[in-house]
Amino acid sequence: MLISLCFGVRGEEAPLVFINARDEHNSGYKWLQLVYDEAFKRLGKQYEVRIYPDKRGELLLAQGAVDGDLARTQDFIGLHPNLILVPVAVAWSNVAAFTTREDLVLQQWEDLALYDLRVEYRRGAVLAETRLVPLIKPENLSIANDWETGIRKLLAGRTDVYVDMEVDIQSLLASGAFPHASLKMAGVLEKVYGYPILHPKNAALAKPFEQVLGNMTREGLIESYRRQAFAQAEAGGSP
Repeated sequence: MLISLCFGVRGEEAPLVFINARDEHNSGYKWLQLVYDEAFKRLGKQYEVRIYPDKRGELLLAQGAVDGDLARTQDFIGLHPNLILVPVAVAWSNVAAFTTREDLVLQQWEDLALYDLRVEYRRGAVLAETRLVPLIKPENLSIANDWETGIRKLLAGRTDVYVDMEVDIQSLLASGAFPHASLKMAGVLEKVYGYPILHPKNAALAKPFEQVLGNMTREGLIESYRRQAFAQAEAGGSP
């Protein structure tokens, strides 16, 4: 799926192209949109967002076909050390384990290895892959192409646990995609932070971007935008 969403101020220069796997129906995406709109307004630049699955976006960014990614964890840079991480968090969420089993309680990644669980994560979710591959037997570990597939397989009993960002799964459930789902969060495995990622061709933007985002953090704007995005979602999407 490819959706192009344009934000930022108008100007002479071509807009910078950032990628993300989420769309406007996702609370986390709305949060990032608010952050980036303000940041690029202060930078006096224009940007647009193109929506790709995480793995596809990762390849495009590594090739330099796009300018950056709205938010990735530090583990992502471990796989792509040539890319530039802007060291100011623009989003944060819990990585959580979801299940249909009422008896299952998990408190850390290592707990997944205590049971003979069939575990699934989403393709391109670098942090989940990094944590799960050493823990889970290969025959018990699978990859879903998207959030909907991961939840559908879980509800059908084809897996025991689906691991992903709490904000993404909560947004999916709030959308009404699975109105009668008997699903629970078995536990939070880790809190993670998302940082802007730039391709090296945009190295000159890194420091100004860091300064602008740092100022916004000190002003409390990024947290304010988080509350605004989630309050809007709870209100059914009304402004």
